[in-house]
Amino acid sequence: ELVSLIVGKEILDTEFATPTKNVQLSLNEFGTHSAGPLTLDIFKGEVIALCGLRGAGQDEIGRAIAGVVPATRGSISLTGNILNYRKVSEAVRLGIGFSTSNRETEAIAAGMSVKENLFLNPLLWGRRFFSPISSKKERSLTFPHLDKFGVRPRDPDLSLDTFSGGNQQKVILARWFGLSFNVMVLEEPTMGVDIGAKADIYGLFKNVTEAGTSLIIVSTDMEEVVRVANRAVVFFQGKPVKIVEKSDITFNNLISIASNLVPMATSGGHN
Repeated sequence: ELVSLIVGKEILDTEFATPTKNVQLSLNEFGTHSAGPLTLDIFKGEVIALCGLRGAGQDEIGRAIAGVVPATRGSISLTGNILNYRKVSEAVRLGIGFSTSNRETEAIAAGMSVKENLFLNPLLWGRRFFSPISSKKERSLTFPHLDKFGVRPRDPDLSLDTFSGGNQQKVILARWFGLSFNVMVLEEPTMGVDIGAKADIYGLFKNVTEAGTSLIIVSTDMEEVVRVANRAVVFFQGKPVKIVEKSDITFNNLISIASNLVPMATSGGHN
């Protein structure tokens, strides 16, 4: 009730549906030089958290899945097909999207408007480079995304870097969620975002997972993991030490495992 009074609207817990048992993404002994290996099947519409203390290896594995850094071992399959890619652009074409945690340096074009940031990469929207659309058309195409994702203020011509962190993040997510991806890797998706915007973003997660997208949430925020994850892979010193099922995902459990306070065999992350 206090939170609702602070943000000026009722905040409801987001109820995520149970994912299907159709495997969307498979990792087999997957890893980099410094993180992994991880063996895991991720189901269609599932929210998987890769979590741990900062620098524990979850971010490295997330970026390898997205093609930001090269995987050096194991294999990755999407809907049963083994993939071979080494760039984000290649992963995107195959159906794997990526939203970085570094909003200011990697996600936002400073000084550019909301509409320009939304359509920053023409390849995402099925266009070639050097095939611009008119500013008028770009503006009209932006409004449905602002409405769908609850971006405020509702003005596509304003510079995005003047918006709050929460609304900046909504525009970044709209850039990806406005399209159809099999898998989205989201780094620290609500870092620096206020409580009200977090609730809105979790609602967006619910919508895209119900449509069949699998989400991989890379996070150091254990409270967020408790709130959104169907399963959580906990990392310690570069290795996945435990896959935690929904019924066992609690803040205390996650912190204990991530801090290596609970004796546990490092099984290579097998599910």
